[in-house]
Amino acid sequence: YDIIKSKEIYDERWFQVYMFCVAMVIVALLVWMVMGALFKRQIDLKNRELNLANRQVEMGNQTIIAIANAVDAKDERTRAHSERVAIYSEMIAREMGYTEEECKNIKWAAQMHDIGKIAIDDRILRKPGRFTPQEYEEMKSHPEKGAMIVENLLTSIESPEFVTIARNVARYHHERYDGFGYPKKLKGTEIPFEARVMAIADVYDALVSKRCYKAEMSFEDAYNIITEGMGTQFDPLLKECFIACREKLEEYYSSLKENEA
Repeated sequence: YDIIKSKEIYDERWFQVYMFCVAMVIVALLVWMVMGALFKRQIDLKNRELNLANRQVEMGNQTIIAIANAVDAKDERTRAHSERVAIYSEMIAREMGYTEEECKNIKWAAQMHDIGKIAIDDRILRKPGRFTPQEYEEMKSHPEKGAMIVENLLTSIESPEFVTIARNVARYHHERYDGFGYPKKLKGTEIPFEARVMAIADVYDALVSKRCYKAEMSFEDAYNIITEGMGTQFDPLLKECFIACREKLEEYYSSLKENEA
C-alpha cells in the first residue's frame, strides 16, 4: 500500500503566512527601534544646538546690559536712566495695544538706546556742567555709534526684526517729529515708531530726574512740556497714549523716589 506522509506544520499554507507576518512585524519593530534611536539622536542634537544658541543669546544679552549699565555708571547725568526709560517705553507700547512680544522687544531695545555713549570720551561724558558746542557735537555722535554697536553685537544672536528695532531706537531716539533732530533730521513718520516712543520716554525721564546741572522737574511741569511738544518734538499720535499712561508713570517715578529716601 502507499505510504502517505502527513504534512508538517511548516508545510501548511496558513503557517507560512503566519511566519511571514511575524517576520514583517519583527522587521517593522527593528526599523521602528532604529528610526526611533536616530530620531532621538536628532532631537538631542537639536536640543544641544538650541541650548547653545540660547546660551549665546543670553551671553549677548548680558553683554549688552553690562555695556548699557557701564554707560549709565560712567555718566553721572544719567545713572539708571536706561532702565527707567525701558519701563516707560513698554508702558506706551502696551497702551498702543502691541503684543506681549512687541512690548518686550521695545523695552529691551530701549534699555540699550544710549549704548553709543560707551564710545564717547570720558572727559565729555563725566563733565558736571553744560557742554561746549564742540563737546555737544561729540555727544551727538552717540546715536550713530550706538546703532553700529547694537548691530555688531546682536546680528548673530537675535532675529533680524529685533536687530532692526534695537538699531532704530539707538540711532533715531534724538530725532524730532518736526525734522529738527539728529543725526539724520528725519521728519514725521520717517522716524521709526519705536524711536518716536523712545523720544518721549527719554525726554520725560530727563525732565523729572535730577541732573548735576539742574534740579528735577515736577510731574505737572514735565507733563505740560511733553504735551506742548506734541506735533513739534513728538509724534502727536502718541499724545493720547502719553496721557493714558500718566498716572502709572507718576506712580512709578514716585516709588523710585520713595526707595531712594
